[in-house]
Amino acid sequence: MLISPYVIPGLPRTDVFHTCDRAFIFERIAHLSCAVNGISFSELMGRSRYRPVIMGRCMVSRILRDIYNFSFSEIGRLMGGKHHTTILHHIGVHDSDMTVNSQGYRDKYFSLLKEI
Repeated sequence: MLISPYVIPGLPRTDVFHTCDRAFIFERIAHLSCAVNGISFSELMGRSRYRPVIMGRCMVSRILRDIYNFSFSEIGRLMGGKHHTTILHHIGVHDSDMTVNSQGYRDKYFSLLKEI
């Protein structure tokens, strides 16, 4: 399991993870999300609006923001140059799917969290 920035209180984000570590974290989370959702990494990084791809992006965005404290801009850059408002939208969709959508989305998200 990777160390969350919340484990070391008081340290700025840049002191916890170096840039190369953050890119590694992104790739690891992205590949795990692809496996859970049955999609390829290139689909996750692309422009597809296929529902499983969107679900994968939403999960990656929420995990990077909540657990690893990535900024919206940083997540957008790592996800292929997406705008920070797109990442905000992904997180909003994730929150909506967690409260309203079927049990399937929640099950996939929690199985992804267990893999981390």
